[in-house]
Amino acid sequence: MPLTEDQRVTPPNHYAVTKQVYEHAGRCFNQVYPQVEVIGFRFMSIYGPNEEAKGKYANLISQFCWDMARNLPPVIYGDGTQFRDFTNVRDVVQALTKAIETEKKIGADVFNIGTDRATSLNQIVAALNKAFGKNIQPTYIENPVKEGYVKGQHADISKIREVLGYEPTVTLEVGIQEQVDQLRMDRIRKTSSDELR
Repeated sequence: MPLTEDQRVTPPNHYAVTKQVYEHAGRCFNQVYPQVEVIGFRFMSIYGPNEEAKGKYANLISQFCWDMARNLPPVIYGDGTQFRDFTNVRDVVQALTKAIETEKKIGADVFNIGTDRATSLNQIVAALNKAFGKNIQPTYIENPVKEGYVKGQHADISKIREVLGYEPTVTLEVGIQEQVDQLRMDRIRKTSSDELR
């Protein structure tokens, strides 16, 4: 850590394998058709409002937010010290826009989109409690994922800063407060907490 784009990639699961294949396919395509620019991205842990349709596949910030809005304890697998580079969707849009609008010749390349900041799940619960004005403690259970679990994720964003001029603008505190402020209770009441998990 932090993760850089030039590190050797060893996919821990089939999902990660598919992402690596996409990158390789993009490079191959650019070699055959060099006039076509291929820019890939490695998204960190993207969060933002309006993820209800994703249910249990939504970002942990959304899932914790929905539980805490109902005064339910968020469920954390393990001890909550695992960490992610939580990145607001508005910063993802910023990065994609910069890639689309750049006049630089990229060829075929890959960029991290993150914040250059690692945050634990325990810190996320604390930030949500602050945003809600509550004091809800999480429920910790044994992590059922025994193989290929990613304990930590933290992106080095120096490359995208230098090449595309990307700079994250939404702090985690602001992003979480916005998520709480924009929460639609009528949407989350339609799905039970067990289904969200």
